[in-house]
Amino acid sequence: MFLLFKQQKSIKYVIIILCLIGGTINALQTNAQDQTTDQIRSKNISEDNFGPLVYTHPSFSYSYSPHDPIEINDDTDFTSANGVTSGSGTEEKPYIIGHWNITASGNHGIFINGTTKHFIIRNNFIDNGTSEGNQGIYLYKIASGTAKLENNVCQNNAIGISLFLSSDNSLINNLCTNNIIGVYINRSSYNFLANNNISNNQGGIEMDFSHNNALINNTFGSNRYTGIVLIGSSFNLISWNYIIDNNNGIYLYYSYYSPFPKAISSDNNLIHHNSFIAYGVFSYHGSRHASDYGNDNIWYDKESNEGNYWDDRDVEEDGYSIPSPHPRSIDPYPLQVPPVLTTPVEKPKWNTTSDASFSHIFIVMTILSVLVSTNYVKRKK
Repeated sequence: MFLLFKQQKSIKYVIIILCLIGGTINALQTNAQDQTTDQIRSKNISEDNFGPLVYTHPSFSYSYSPHDPIEINDDTDFTSANGVTSGSGTEEKPYIIGHWNITASGNHGIFINGTTKHFIIRNNFIDNGTSEGNQGIYLYKIASGTAKLENNVCQNNAIGISLFLSSDNSLINNLCTNNIIGVYINRSSYNFLANNNISNNQGGIEMDFSHNNALINNTFGSNRYTGIVLIGSSFNLISWNYIIDNNNGIYLYYSYYSPFPKAISSDNNLIHHNSFIAYGVFSYHGSRHASDYGNDNIWYDKESNEGNYWDDRDVEEDGYSIPSPHPRSIDPYPLQVPPVLTTPVEKPKWNTTSDASFSHIFIVMTILSVLVSTNYVKRKK
């Protein structure tokens, strides 16, 4: 009995140490988000910056050559046979894969797996992967910060663009339309998505267990279910986007897949200067601009005290309440007209203390806490 008491006491010390570790990691992630937000916040916002809503697809006038689906499984596969048109794989001279018309019916349109070289996928047209569940562009477990996707059209695929275990990449000015999911980001952080049009899909963008990503100045329009859905994803920045005619505009949710779903909710996301215009285009029950089932999500910019534009806001009310089990989910500073971003959008210089680093810290500190508690029991015997 005495030994059991001592073991229980050691477990108590482990729990206390783990709680302290969790608080430290949370503080580090919050600081990383604050630094990111400061870098991309627009300066001197005023009524003069507001203008009419612009809802257009990216304009493409490129010539494409037919090409079979491209599969690259290591750095030696960056060859002309696999669609590389130039470059040497360095940061200064990345490989270029571009100007291809790819039918994804037999495989993913462009699949890149486990590489370390720098590359740009640009000016491609990839379609017809839906029937066999193929994806337009699929990046799997590539080295951090090595990929840029620019000016691609991905349509009629299971997923337009997918990132899995692939962080610190840029997706700029792509069109993802008529896919089951426009963009899917899973366990991938510090990615930058700007000026993309993700419209007319079953779902716009889904982020699962992905943190510190930035979604800026994109259009999410007429997606059948949800424009933006976050599952177990925290500390993301969602700003200056047009969110139009989706059944649900933004859905911040917890994980279905965890035995403790409330512990893996979508928390501490920063959402401001977005335009929420029309919803329920398919007239499903419960259509709404936003739903917040996470914790401590912020629906306004703290520096400018400006929130989002909601076209269904009751002008007699001071703020805009977001449907949520938490009464504090509110945009206290809703905008009177849709905001227009007048400054260039640039990729943030992330604090490179990545999620992997947080995980390593947690593992090391957990081992140390167990060792400390074990020694405590031995000394008390």
